[in-house]
Amino acid sequence: MELSYEKLLPVLQYFLILHEAEAVNNMLTDEEYTADDILEYIDWCRKRYEFGEDTEFGSWLEDRKRRVHIEILVTECGTPIHEELDFPKRDEDMEHGTEYEWYYSLREVTDQIMALPVGGSMNFKIRDNKDSHGVIIRTA
Repeated sequence: MELSYEKLLPVLQYFLILHEAEAVNNMLTDEEYTADDILEYIDWCRKRYEFGEDTEFGSWLEDRKRRVHIEILVTECGTPIHEELDFPKRDEDMEHGTEYEWYYSLREVTDQIMALPVGGSMNFKIRDNKDSHGVIIRTA
């Protein structure tokens, strides 16, 4: 039996939202994607449902882009802070209340962060905080 769009799409729509079903159908017919890619997309969609986030195929492609994972250990106003981020930072706000200072501080050293080898580290301080001291460690 030959798979066709007309046969497959109704089955996929039973389990998936329309745009997800179309994405899976397109992945099935595109040699660029493997079965593992399709399963990864479906699992990614399931996880996004939990947080009320979109499941658009373009968002999945964006999330698949390789990012540098860093760990930041720094003091801010005398308080130690530990963060783990995928860099470059995306549009979401960071959990603490100084997202602008963190954002601009990281952006000022983007080239050095991206050049860190796995296991490498560099000194870091929060912008406009002369008493801030810390380190960025690339963990993956």
